[in-house]
This record gives sequence, structure tokens and C-alpha cells, in this order.
Amino acid sequence: MKKTAFFFFNLLILFSSCIKEEIDANLLSTNIITSPTLAVPLGYLELSIDKYLSDSLFPEQLTQDATGFFTLMYHQKLYTLDGEEILKFDLPISSSNRFENNSALDINLGIIPSDLIYYDTLLLNLNFDNNSEARIDSIILQSMDIKLLVNSIFPINGELEIKIPQLKKNGQIYSKTTAINGFNTDAELINYKLSPIFRNDSNIVELIFKASLKNSPVIITAGSEFLNYQFSIESFDYSSIFGYLGIQNLAAEEQQFSLPFFEKLQDGVFHFVNPKLKIMFENSFGFPISIGFSKFEAVTRRNGTLQVNGSAFPDATNPFTIKFPSLQQLNMAIEDSLILGQQTTNLFEVLEALPTQFSFQTLAMSNFVSSPYNFISDSSKLSVDVILELPLYGYASYLSLQDTMEFTIDDFYNPEKQKIKKLSFTLDFTNSFPVEVWAQIYFVDENKVILDSMFDETFKLNGGIDMNNDGKTDPTISDVQIVELSNEKFERIKNTRYLLNKGIIQTANARNTPPENVKFYSDYSLLANLGAIFEFEELNISTK
Repeated sequence: MKKTAFFFFNLLILFSSCIKEEIDANLLSTNIITSPTLAVPLGYLELSIDKYLSDSLFPEQLTQDATGFFTLMYHQKLYTLDGEEILKFDLPISSSNRFENNSALDINLGIIPSDLIYYDTLLLNLNFDNNSEARIDSIILQSMDIKLLVNSIFPINGELEIKIPQLKKNGQIYSKTTAINGFNTDAELINYKLSPIFRNDSNIVELIFKASLKNSPVIITAGSEFLNYQFSIESFDYSSIFGYLGIQNLAAEEQQFSLPFFEKLQDGVFHFVNPKLKIMFENSFGFPISIGFSKFEAVTRRNGTLQVNGSAFPDATNPFTIKFPSLQQLNMAIEDSLILGQQTTNLFEVLEALPTQFSFQTLAMSNFVSSPYNFISDSSKLSVDVILELPLYGYASYLSLQDTMEFTIDDFYNPEKQKIKKLSFTLDFTNSFPVEVWAQIYFVDENKVILDSMFDETFKLNGGIDMNNDGKTDPTISDVQIVELSNEKFERIKNTRYLLNKGIIQTANARNTPPENVKFYSDYSLLANLGAIFEFEELNISTK
């Protein structure tokens, strides 16, 4: 990945890449008789912000508005919660009981003139895991799987009926009748509405049993059990749930996101005048969710940390409550946002420390701000995203950048047939960026050891100037620069395998008090006309 802001001075060393782009070595003769001097045009390049920043960013991280003004955007999804993660029922739930002959007399079913009727009521507690405060008014079911087990030690002829008053479909109470002969039944109930009774902090479902004993050749002895049964709700899928869904902690795992722009900076600072940290929400849960950060810190380039804070920054004691849909907006997602800037946080100071990444831990809680009536649907979801927005508006002070690229002198001639007496580089520039550059190029061997520098002193290139007061800089054109390497320097750098490009940049008038802030636009460019001049000992010139 190229250095994020290297477009400010990379023009000084692009001759290597230009050779690859402009010269086809296969078209050059290995035995050309010419004058002792060979001038090689290495290219005429236009360098732009979008090209060089895009090398270090994903395409969506560099945006521009209608005027061409650039903004860096760093986007990280914090987390996404769906209904199953927030509300989990303690399933399966079951209850059982039995019928007994509690009289002092035996019951002879063979002589009864009519059915003997027995009643019983069981209660099921339908609650959420780790949430004792939830009050369920109703559940609109897509499906529910139930199981009824019936058993008797006697060969009784009769029926067992179960009714669930809180379970209805089209206004009709659910009812099921089964024979008393050890028959077990499973059922899947479709499109029912379940409305539990809230009693003693519990959501209760009533099960009413009616046993009808018919004439049978059976004698039920006094005090004996003649029928036992068990009912269970195995599972269910819901379309929506209504009621008060209680207070729940919804903590997410710690996360990080990187800041490539600052990772590439070696020294100095780029001062962003108007940075923004946007926390974006999309919520389709029908209850308030409050969010804060137990940790939101910047990790600096030297592995230091700096906490993001401020009067508007949400934390555990001062959370931000996300907008949520009303009952009339069931199944709709409501968008909300929290925008933090340097007026309400220490974001400017944090960015001055050149953070390479942010590390954050979120805390969320449902019904932290009480709402008496809640709902949730099978499609309910909460999405939380963080966007760091860095408009390219500000000033740079002594910002040191560096990069390396491959460069081998032997690629330009045949050492067995020619000897280079002199090597020079030519450069001329047209700069419309509002930035001054002090650049140096180092020759580096294969072990990354610096052999020498190209310039005896760092080279300064003036930034563009706004000549017509339209808010944009106009180009500054430099004189042609010729850098001639001495024989001694050439001997020191002839084993070069890399060029280490290092420069210090500073926006024009950045040393003023207060500094002059500038904007960077898409039509800013840096034009570089590059070339090399070889002077050989012999006339036989090999470029391979």
C-alpha cells in the first residue's frame, strides 16, 4: 500500500515507475553507436489526490462533494442485534398432574349410568431467560409445537379434553380432546395468538383439563391414581410480541478499526479542522435502547492510548437513547444518529496524537428510559455503525512521510560494455497543491542500508497560490532542476536496489498564527516532467 499522503512529494522519485511505463526495453538495441551522452525521458506525469490517497484507502473511504472537495471516511459496523439475541424464551416448558380417586369408596365404572367428570388446572410460566421483569401481553405466533402425554394403569374408556383460554385463533379458544388409553399427541399450531396472564411477576398460561370417564369394566380403588398427564410447549416462532419487555444488558464484544492515513505518517501532524465522529443507528425494535461506551480510545503510533471523551460523548452514566418505532410503525426501521465534533469532544486533540486505530467497547440496555408498552417482531433489528469523517480541510506542520521503491542502475546499461562517467536527473514541476515540500531521496542497498542521498540539501517546492480569490490555489511552476551525481557519489550508490523517499510537507502559511487552513480539491494536481542523462566512457551503449 502506498503512503496515504505521499502525493505531496512522490513526484521526485517516480522516474523508476515511469521507465517501466514509458520505455519498452525489448525495442532498444544492445549495441547502438551514438554520442557519449544519452538523455532518457522518463515520463510526464499528473499526480492527483484521489489517485494517491486511494492507494492507501478503500474506494469508499475517499469521497468528494459536488465541488470536488475531498473527505476521508472510515466506517466500522459496531454490531447488529436481532430479536432472538435480545429475547430468548426458556423453552421447552411443561407441567404435569394426575387424577385420583380421593373418596373412601371404590369406583366401579361398569355400573355408572353416565360419565364421571373430573377437572384440573395447570399453570405454565412463560418467561424469558434472565429477564424476570418482562410482561407479555400477547404473542402473535407463526407456529407453536406442543406435546400432550396421557397415561392410565387402567383400561378406562374415556376422554381427556384440554383447553387453553389464552391461546386463540380467529377468536376461538384452543381445545383438544384425546382418548384415555395411553395415547400421546404432538401438534403444530399455526397462526395463533397467545395472551398470557401476568401474575406474581410471571407470564402464566392456564391449561384446563376435563377428564370424562365412561362406562368401563374397571374398578378404581379408593385413594388410587387412575390417570396422569403432561403438557409441554416445545418451541414456537413468533411474528410479533407485545407488552413490556424489561431491562436487559446488550453488551457487544470489544472491536477495533484502523486508520490507514495516520499509520503512514512518520512525524509531524495533519491538523483536521472539522473532524466528526458519527454513530449511526437503524432500529426496528419497539422499545428504547440506550447506548454508551465503557471504552473508546485511540491507539497512537507509539502504542500510547488516549480516551475519547467530552460533554456529549455517551458512556455508562450518560447513555444516548436511540429513537424507536411507534406501534403504528411496526416492522419499520427508524434511523437515528449521534454526531460528535470538536466542540463537544476532545476529538481534535485525539487526532493530533496520530491514532493508528480506535478501540471501543459498547454498552447497551433496553428500557433504560422506561417505556410502558413495547413490541418486537421477527424482523426486528438494531444496527450500529461508527463513521469517522475527516474533511481535507486544515493545515500540515512538519509532516514527515516516507516510502520505498525498487531502483537498479544496471537496468539502464550493460556494465560489461559501458562505463557510466556521469549520471544526472532532470526534474521540473507544476504544482497546484496548497502545500510546500522539502524532499530527499536516499539510495538504499538490498539490505535496506542507506548508501547516500540524491540532493546535497533537501529540495523545496513551493505550493500553489490562490491568485483570483476563488478559494482554490493556482499552479506554481518551478524551474528545471538538474541533479548531477559526482563520481564519488555514483561509486557509493551503484549497488542501489531501492530508493527511500522521505519528505517533510507543510501547507503554505501554516506557520502563521493562527495557521491558515486550506482545502484539497479533486482538480488539484502535481505535474512532473522527469528525465535522466547518462554520460558513458565508450560509444557502445547498452540499456540492458
